[in-house]
Amino acid sequence: MRAHYPSWDITVSLEETIRQIVEAWRVRQKA
Repeated sequence: MRAHYPSWDITVSLEETIRQIVEAWRVRQKA
Protein backbone atom coordinates (compact mmCIF):
# COMPACT_ATOMS: atom_id res chain seq x y z
CA MET A 1 0.00 0.00 0.00
CA ARG A 2 2.71 2.46 1.01
CA ALA A 3 4.78 1.58 -2.06
CA HIS A 4 1.89 2.59 -4.33
CA TYR A 5 0.66 5.55 -2.29
CA PRO A 6 3.52 6.98 -0.20
CA SER A 7 1.82 10.36 0.22
CA TRP A 8 -1.45 8.68 1.25
CA ASP A 9 0.19 7.10 4.30
CA ILE A 10 1.72 10.45 5.29
CA THR A 11 -1.59 12.28 4.87
CA VAL A 12 -3.52 9.79 6.99
CA SER A 13 -0.86 9.94 9.70
CA LEU A 14 -0.99 13.75 9.70
CA GLU A 15 -4.79 13.82 9.92
CA GLU A 16 -4.74 11.29 12.76
CA THR A 17 -2.14 13.34 14.64
CA ILE A 18 -4.20 16.53 14.26
CA ARG A 19 -7.33 14.68 15.36
CA GLN A 20 -5.59 13.50 18.53
CA ILE A 21 -4.28 17.01 19.27
CA VAL A 22 -7.74 18.52 18.84
CA GLU A 23 -9.30 15.84 21.05
CA ALA A 24 -6.70 16.43 23.78
CA TRP A 25 -7.31 20.19 23.53
CA ARG A 26 -11.07 19.73 23.93
CA VAL A 27 -10.55 17.60 27.04
CA ARG A 28 -8.32 20.30 28.55
CA GLN A 29 -10.90 23.01 27.78
CA LYS A 30 -13.58 21.04 29.67
CA ALA A 31 -11.36 20.60 32.74
